[in-house]
Amino acid sequence: MEGHSEKASHWLAFVFRNAGTLVEVKDKTLVALGRNLHRIRVASGTTQEKLAERAELSRRYIQELEAGEKGPTIPTLARLRVALRTTWEDIFRDC
Repeated sequence: MEGHSEKASHWLAFVFRNAGTLVEVKDKTLVALGRNLHRIRVASGTTQEKLAERAELSRRYIQELEAGEKGPTIPTLARLRVALRTTWEDIFRDC
């Protein structure tokens, strides 16, 4: 990806077309980020529904983030950090 650092490119989920079939390839960093969000949410005793409400997001979007299927924007991550009452370090652990 021209103009982007290798680290920044890890934040992107790539979608490829193969013989007319859409195939999604999960990015390892997004999967790690999703696992962190899931771990933090469960440890706090918060449901996906409650987190979605606090962060003003849909429950489906929370589910997709935790599964590593979507790449959140920085403002979305900031809302999740506040809603989960956690640190940036905890969110990005092992990413």
